[in-house]
Order: sequence, then structure tokens, then C-alpha cells
Amino acid sequence: MSEEKKPFRPMRSLSLCLSDVPEEAYINHANGKVYINFINEEKEPDKYGNNQILYIPQTAEQRANNTPKIFCGRGRTLGQKNNYQNKNTQAAASNNESNMEGNPAPNEDFDDKTLPF
Repeated sequence: MSEEKKPFRPMRSLSLCLSDVPEEAYINHANGKVYINFINEEKEPDKYGNNQILYIPQTAEQRANNTPKIFCGRGRTLGQKNNYQNKNTQAAASNNESNMEGNPAPNEDFDDKTLPF
């Protein structure tokens, strides 16, 4: 009996900020539940390794009028290197790892106001 290998399907860890979702995006279903549609798009990783963004879908009219997207979350792909990771990023990560051995992690000043959501 041979066991067939299943293809690798990457998982994503995503965070959705409900306070950034406008009420008009809520969909009240007949079953009493409330749903939100959103788009998950892969992008180049930021300095925290997040390579996924979430935003509310736009109508054709909103797209035609170049209405800004409403970003409502972010995340990262788990279990694989990011597709957008290039040689420079890999070299920088390698240098940081070798410089960090035995040292505590640096305390980065993180300003939440710079995020689009």
C-alpha cells in the first residue's frame, strides 16, 4: 500500500481589525449571522514579515473613481519562505542572525499610526 503525498498548501495567519470595517460592509444574513467580505492579497513582505493584506472589496464604480481601498488587516504566509524574498533580503536576514547570536532582541519603536489600517 503506497501512501500518496498531499500537495503543500500554505497556511496564512491573518488579523482582521473589525474597528476599521465600515458598517456598510456588514452583511446581515437571513440566518441571523453577520458576514464581512474581504480580499486577501499577497504583497512584498514588510519589515515585520507580513506579506498578506486584507481590504474591503470595491464596486466597479469605486474602482472607476479611484476610491481608496479600505485596508482592514494583515498577515503572513506560514510554513514557507515568502515568494517575494530576494537575495538582498536573505543576505540581510543572514547578517542579522549572525550578529544577534547571544544578544537580546532590539527594542524597536513601533508607530501604529504609520499602518494603512
